[in-house]
Amino acid sequence: MPKFLAHKIHDWSGRDSVFAPFLLGTSTFFLPCGFTQALQLYVLSKGDVWTGAFTMLAFSLGTLPALMALSAISSFAKGIFRDYFLKFAGVSVIVLGIVSMDGGFALVGLNINIRSLFDGLRSNRVVDTKTDPNVRIVDGKQIVEMRVRGLSYYPSRFTVTQGIPVLWRIDGALAEGCAQIISIPKLKRTEFLLADGPTIIEFTPEEVGTILFNCPMGMTTRGAMFRVVPNIPVCDPKIANCIVTKQN
Repeated sequence: MPKFLAHKIHDWSGRDSVFAPFLLGTSTFFLPCGFTQALQLYVLSKGDVWTGAFTMLAFSLGTLPALMALSAISSFAKGIFRDYFLKFAGVSVIVLGIVSMDGGFALVGLNINIRSLFDGLRSNRVVDTKTDPNVRIVDGKQIVEMRVRGLSYYPSRFTVTQGIPVLWRIDGALAEGCAQIISIPKLKRTEFLLADGPTIIEFTPEEVGTILFNCPMGMTTRGAMFRVVPNIPVCDPKIANCIVTKQN
């Protein structure tokens, strides 16, 4: 923060006034915390003062025990225990930041799975063949069906063919929290999932590669994506004559 503001806060914290701790604690509400800002945007989108007030109250009460516990430990801990505790807290914040980057990469459409480093380099394999059992061809369209349960997608990975329209049916009746919205960065689309019927998203994959999708906070199934494979014509002798040219 700017030095003049930092100096003011430092001087403020040294005052004996009973209001100083209250005002300092209240000001932390405006710090750039991603979770708080996400919740603030949510309540602003509701456009209702009571919904916003009670939602933020519940959020504050929910985080209060953890914050009070950390404050109490850091205030009353002494000696070696205090040193180890502060180091542990610092390392925890760094690890949390690294893990949070995983969700950030998903939101911008990058297939980078940092969390796999903590999961024993878990496989992120997608179906390599052109035929995916979860994809059906009906009337010239690739039909894909997916269910959302809580914060998970079933299934979460599909292999589709380049240049053929995709009709994506999503059952979001049991979706919770962030998963009630689906974001597809590469397609520049964000859709709210219907609770009383399937949400239908149509698109045509123009380029070979991957199309990642997730919730707007990157909290749903890791590695959820469409893998787009080339549209290579296959000659079937039962349908047409196949001409094979041999090159010497």
